[in-house]
Amino acid sequence: MNAQVANGSARIVNPGNPVPRGIDDFGEARTQGCCLVDKSRFIGDVLTCDDKIALITRPRRFGKTINQSMLRYFLE
Repeated sequence: MNAQVANGSARIVNPGNPVPRGIDDFGEARTQGCCLVDKSRFIGDVLTCDDKIALITRPRRFGKTINQSMLRYFLE
């Protein structure tokens, strides 16, 4: 079950299910049905970027590791 955020730019996958605390693997979070924010646009941004290095800065608990894992699963 998916829910659309008011501005239409982000989707919440499996709303109402637990947030993946302590899970840093995207595949594990998906198979356990955890509540996730769909950040698949991140993949397009990374693949279309012409820069040699991408520095991704976000606060703690902002999904940096799970985004990196999602990108790895996509590219494999």
